[in-house]
Amino acid sequence: MKIILSFFILIYLLSSEQSPAQAISKERADKFLEFSLFDKHSEEDFIDGEELRKSRRLGITYDETKIKYLIAYNIPDEIKPKVKSGEVKYKYNILPLENNFSKLELIIPDYDYKVDFYFSGDYLVSPSFYYSQGWKTTESRFFKFYISTPELINAYTAERLDNFVLKMSSVLEYSKDDLALLEKEKIFYYFCKDDFEIEKLSGFKTLGIYNLASDLIITTYNCHYHEICHLLMNYKIKNVPLFKHPLLQGGFAVAYGGRGGREPEIMHNVGNFIINSEFIKIQDLLTKDDFLSEDASITYPAAGIISKYLVDNKGFDNYLNLYKKYSSGRENINKIRIDEKDLFQQEDFKNYSNLLFSDYSKSVNFQYDIIDEITKPSIISSEGSYLFFVKDHIKLFSNDIFPDYISKKYDELFKDKKYEGEKYLAVANENEISIYNLFSNNLIFNYAVSFSNNGAPIQKNKHGLFVVKVNKNIFDEDINNLFLKY
Repeated sequence: MKIILSFFILIYLLSSEQSPAQAISKERADKFLEFSLFDKHSEEDFIDGEELRKSRRLGITYDETKIKYLIAYNIPDEIKPKVKSGEVKYKYNILPLENNFSKLELIIPDYDYKVDFYFSGDYLVSPSFYYSQGWKTTESRFFKFYISTPELINAYTAERLDNFVLKMSSVLEYSKDDLALLEKEKIFYYFCKDDFEIEKLSGFKTLGIYNLASDLIITTYNCHYHEICHLLMNYKIKNVPLFKHPLLQGGFAVAYGGRGGREPEIMHNVGNFIINSEFIKIQDLLTKDDFLSEDASITYPAAGIISKYLVDNKGFDNYLNLYKKYSSGRENINKIRIDEKDLFQQEDFKNYSNLLFSDYSKSVNFQYDIIDEITKPSIISSEGSYLFFVKDHIKLFSNDIFPDYISKKYDELFKDKKYEGEKYLAVANENEISIYNLFSNNLIFNYAVSFSNNGAPIQKNKHGLFVVKVNKNIFDEDINNLFLKY
């Protein structure tokens, strides 16, 4: 009797433990590798049905890509033929994971090459699918959000992103059907807490990326307009060349989406200064290799202002034709050189540039009798602008309250202070004045003496307050109605 009882107790203990996932079988793995390495079988046989539908939902396809979903797994051209011929050997490991997931590690020792495939049961899923299990999900008009750490994002983000898509639909000249499909199928937005999470989901340790295989935005930025621009441009083109010239591809995204948490207008001013100061010459941007060999902090702002000029002065249709003209397949992209005549006439661009510099200098070049009368940090309305009087910083609190929200940008700027729900933050010193939207964590205004074409200093009144003039349209509400604290 004791033996029988012990047996049943053992069975109970074993069954009550969390069972490991049922790993993909060796036979199934062999068949899958025939599919991915030797182009046998069909994608429906091996890719999860919902994942495949997600990849196809917006109708975006890529030249030279037979199976879009596998675009991130493409084995390098120099390796795959040798694997097919048997000249190069491969091996693999199968690792069981929790909840019926498993990982197949493909290894090609001769090339020190390794790639991981994730499976749910017998079917391939993306790393973003696997690693986002259990994340919070929510939807807006154009987005479906997958959120790792809910306290780092808020409902304001969804509103701003939806408005951005509407604005860009006008720039990109979407049809009603284009917009309706985008509204139905959504842009999938994976919001990660840091670059380590992004690396798990995308394979790249970066702060944000557009995933081509399934048209996802994977990012640490609350409002990552830049990467959304890439997706929206591809959605406009539909059948997209696999490789685009970075001057036009990156330039468009900077022109309308900004970069690195800086809104577009910030990048226009930086790019304008870079080109006029000849930190880089146009000739250094005309081939892919030349563009990528330079510092991205210089090339991307420069590309942004060139792209903005082209759309503003020659129209979007002309820009789109250039975008397509200087896109190509894998073999030819490095041979392409943009014809300078397709960009601009030097005199036309100079006039455009001077207008930008003039607008930029208006932030500090002004005279009002009231300036020396202001004795404490304040904001005063003046026609289409606000005058900011700042000692070192000003905080503005909106009526919109997100009690659980934490601004990463605030924590970055004030490591020793607690975020209290501020919406806007102005920070000033002798060299620059910056204004942040802490609900989106983006820099929305910046005047830096070093980026002025004549080094115009920031005004300071007799009470020691820095004074700057800021266009009202960078704010989405009347800031005179906000509570001010300093």
